[in-house]
Amino acid sequence: MTENPGRYESGFKNGARQFIILVADDDPNTRQFLIIALKSHNFRVYTVENGQQAIEFLQCHHPDLIILDLMMPEMNGAQVCNWIRQRNMVVPILVLTSYNDLALRRSVLASGADDYMAKPFVIQVLLVRIQSLLIRSMTRALVTAKQDTPGEPVEQNPNLAR
Repeated sequence: MTENPGRYESGFKNGARQFIILVADDDPNTRQFLIIALKSHNFRVYTVENGQQAIEFLQCHHPDLIILDLMMPEMNGAQVCNWIRQRNMVVPILVLTSYNDLALRRSVLASGADDYMAKPFVIQVLLVRIQSLLIRSMTRALVTAKQDTPGEPVEQNPNLAR
């Protein structure tokens, strides 16, 4: 596993929360490109090179988002996605793969991935999709927390509509 220096925890940099992203991809060039691109946008990035390493990482850590390649050794990305969802782990999964087949895309999304992008990709599009997945995930967490708290119903709370 490759990681940024420091402990594994959500951190703050320049007053902003650093979201943690796990990148699971067997291609070292893709991993290095994503480390540079994501770190430059204030993400804390951890990388693994196969599905088994991704599982081992997830048994100990809870990233805010996972970028998952499909074709990796030891355990492929679809198997990792299934493993995550069978354990009811709530984490956005963005599949980033060189396969742009419609049937495969449907299958992967049906198995629990939240988004699917084909390589090669435009980094600005990837960043927009990451931002969208993180916002959706945070909103879901806020709604769940609000539902677990006694008080007014979520749909009537004007602060959540903003």
